[in-house]
Amino acid sequence: MNIRLIDPAGTLTPQKLSSRETPHAVIEPNHTCNRRCALCYNRFRDVVKPLATVREEIDALLSKRNLETISILGGEPTLHGDLPEIVRYVKGRGVYCQILTNGIILAKEDGRLLARLVDAGVDRIMIHVDTGQGLSPEEVDAMRERLAERLEKAQVNFGMSFTMYEGSEIAPIMKRYARFRYFDGVLATIARYDGPENEDKQGPDPLAVCGWIRAELGVTPVSYLPSNLDDEDARWLIYFYYLDVRSGKTVPLSPAYSRLMRRAYRAVKGRHLFAVPMKPRLTPFWFLLTALAETLISPRRLGEFLALMRHPGSLRFQYIVLQSPPSFGRGSEVEICYHCPDATIRNGRLTPVCLADWISPPGRHAEAGGDEELARAVYAHLEEEQIPEPAEEESAIVEVS
Repeated sequence: MNIRLIDPAGTLTPQKLSSRETPHAVIEPNHTCNRRCALCYNRFRDVVKPLATVREEIDALLSKRNLETISILGGEPTLHGDLPEIVRYVKGRGVYCQILTNGIILAKEDGRLLARLVDAGVDRIMIHVDTGQGLSPEEVDAMRERLAERLEKAQVNFGMSFTMYEGSEIAPIMKRYARFRYFDGVLATIARYDGPENEDKQGPDPLAVCGWIRAELGVTPVSYLPSNLDDEDARWLIYFYYLDVRSGKTVPLSPAYSRLMRRAYRAVKGRHLFAVPMKPRLTPFWFLLTALAETLISPRRLGEFLALMRHPGSLRFQYIVLQSPPSFGRGSEVEICYHCPDATIRNGRLTPVCLADWISPPGRHAEAGGDEELARAVYAHLEEEQIPEPAEEESAIVEVS
């Protein structure tokens, strides 16, 4: 992302955790899909794993990381016949469970699969619907609305995941879907175009996106995840804030409060915070606790919180994660997210999901080989000696205007 962020208070610090303490990982039960996304990272789309194999991979993830959350990706995971059983197995291991889906089956079928997923204990469903799937803007809006209505009715937390092309916007989505009590945020990945034929194509400038978010929502990041090469290069920018649906006013969490909450969560839960969902009925309670803590940290912020206390039932807690894809330098140099929170198990090893097909082809595609130099660089980072905890105390001032 190559962002040197503006942090007037100088309090924004990178979240650097050892590979073992990284609280998130993903599993891929199947690579089969009913969409063809323009920038999909999957090269092999005919893999479907039996339930026993998926369970083994979940166990392997838990043996390698102190996980709080596992996300189920694909391909399209709703095509896997045992998806509810996979969710139930994740939950049985005491871990939060998210599903990322294009929503085609959830939108078309009669609700039985969604009911089974809720019964299995799914914590959040991320809807991935965007124009890169060959849909018009009108079709994207209609699909998102239909899925949002179904998930709201099912009372399951949900968010939006999408690729950011030129013209994509985040703030309008946050405001539009705030009317749904169970909508809580977005994961937006900057588009990356590969190959000489795409030299003139690029996604929006991440720094510009940060500026739009600040101008339209009045919020700035609370933390960031650096790259494996540079602590001041933000690969994930993370925002947390409260929004009043009636007035449209927002109040962001501060970096200091975010660090305090992460430390408290680690002390109480024994693992780091990642994607625990907030139940809508508890939002007013957590808002009051946040207001108290934030005003103790900075008394001048009292007015911000008082402005949102008039309509407790209209409060929403939302997050934004702005993410950059891998970037490549000379030779085998690759810049990825620090200890890759989106690592999966590929052929027995922790592997960044966005690079897995290139460095460790799945199953029967192993004969296709992988990029050995790239694989060595990636695994050297993911499997390096554990860093001391907590490492995120290191200061690195970055800039968002």
